[in-house]
Amino acid sequence: MSLYASGKAEFEKLFKDSFEEYFDGLYFYAHTYLRDEAKAKDVVQGVFLKWWESQKVPGNLDACKAYLYVAVYRRSLNAIRDEKIMRAHSDQYMSDLSSANYSWGDADFTEEIYNRIERAIESLPTQGRIIFKKSRYEEKTYQQIATEMNLSVKTVEVHISRALKNLRQRLNDYLH
Repeated sequence: MSLYASGKAEFEKLFKDSFEEYFDGLYFYAHTYLRDEAKAKDVVQGVFLKWWESQKVPGNLDACKAYLYVAVYRRSLNAIRDEKIMRAHSDQYMSDLSSANYSWGDADFTEEIYNRIERAIESLPTQGRIIFKKSRYEEKTYQQIATEMNLSVKTVEVHISRALKNLRQRLNDYLH
């Protein structure tokens, strides 16, 4: 078979056969790296989605297997990298807050910073604000938010990262 399917029917059959044959194995493979069922499933579904969109045929069923395992491996590593970046941003934000030079005992100051934080959160773009509140106030996981809002976990991560960056910028004078 060539690099591109000679026909849509041939590609769809190869795709369907590969999905049925390899999905579970790819899921377990991703899970060994990610140690999270939802993230592993997202990675494998993302690989199949990208393959469906490209309609490229790497060869026969065995070549497809190799292609899929490499793609899942790379996406899993990217997911781990992205999670580390998100955790670093969140840890830095919390560190900045805890090391800030101010007195929490001053009631006027506490109310002022609380109001400032609320205004900063309310100034976020609508979807980012909703996602941030679900994460921080409702203590929902990224996966729960993604499912509830019909988004990918990656999209939720991006919104949280942007929200934290925005809040750090708006509250910078209180953090130093």
